[in-house]
Amino acid sequence: MEVKRKVTIVGPFLYPWGQASSRRVHGLARSLAVNFDVDIICGNTKNIKSDEDEGIRYQGVGYETGSETYLSKFIRVIGQNAIKTVGALRRKSNKPDFIIVYGGHFLFMLPLLFWAKINDIKIIVDVVEWYDKNQLTGGRYGPVHINAKLALKYVYPRVDGIIAISSYLNSYYEKKGLHTIVIPPISNFQSCRTQQTLNQPRKLIYSGYPGIKDNIHVVIEALKVINNDNIKLELLILSPKINSNYTHLSFVDVITNIDQKNVAKYLSQADFSLMFREDKVFTKAGFPTKFVESMCVGTPVIGNITSDLDRYLINGETGFISSTLDVNEIVEIFNNVVQLNVLEMQILRENCKIMAENFRYFKYTSKLKEFFNLI
Repeated sequence: MEVKRKVTIVGPFLYPWGQASSRRVHGLARSLAVNFDVDIICGNTKNIKSDEDEGIRYQGVGYETGSETYLSKFIRVIGQNAIKTVGALRRKSNKPDFIIVYGGHFLFMLPLLFWAKINDIKIIVDVVEWYDKNQLTGGRYGPVHINAKLALKYVYPRVDGIIAISSYLNSYYEKKGLHTIVIPPISNFQSCRTQQTLNQPRKLIYSGYPGIKDNIHVVIEALKVINNDNIKLELLILSPKINSNYTHLSFVDVITNIDQKNVAKYLSQADFSLMFREDKVFTKAGFPTKFVESMCVGTPVIGNITSDLDRYLINGETGFISSTLDVNEIVEIFNNVVQLNVLEMQILRENCKIMAENFRYFKYTSKLKEFFNLI
């Protein structure tokens, strides 16, 4: 019987729930666990548990949280978290063959790289973002942006391999001469829909953080137009941060406090989910997890093309594409959506479930094994 090689995933994330990063790591761990012995060192409060359903062990080392603006405290906190991670690795009775780092930027990476080199352990980084200076506290010269960019440009090109969430990031690091592989978000969400009838009025859903990556403003303006005479489309917004100007609109409902585990239920109950993003480097580099979750529950998507969505968002099959963020074009799409019948919607939902097979963990088990064999 072949002895499985050991992989430890580390980084400043909660596991298995709590953040978008939690589910990214969970999906990756499930894919790896078929061929590798996988465990996780994460930012949870100190404990050791086992994810019994998946057989994945995880250990929380109690990461500190610090100011994103005060440089000295920021450096101290990140350094302490890195040292805690190295300490947990040193205490392992059996050292891993590979370490995968998620979300570890410049200051976090340095102690890990040093320890891994001494112990002849390969380091792989899971890269999911290319940060814009306007996304992060402090802007271009803030410690968060500098910490991230130093890692993306100068540290990650020196590791042993890159797992990229998109073809954009894959291409960037492939040109640096690294072994790379594209692994999009992976989800185990299933549909909670119990009937095939259409909602009246039709129900749209948006989940995320408006203004950071997503443009919800154009959606609201389009809904104002189409709902001018009577309400044909309702919008449910799942977001801890939302413009108060939207909450008074009769066709908008907002939930600001939602357990991550319940998102699938709300997505399943909607007729369409929404995803409109600006054409920026960070939207090309990332990959929207909410798109994947929507496909997995069989809810078609209305949005524009960013990242690798052109491979999965097929106009009229898994949703509807707006070529621009123009309100008039979105209104036209909404008018078409209102006129869809039950059979047409059922076909869209079935197409989404078929497309969702591209985002299941078993799709990548063999590819990941081949990738690790090269490192």
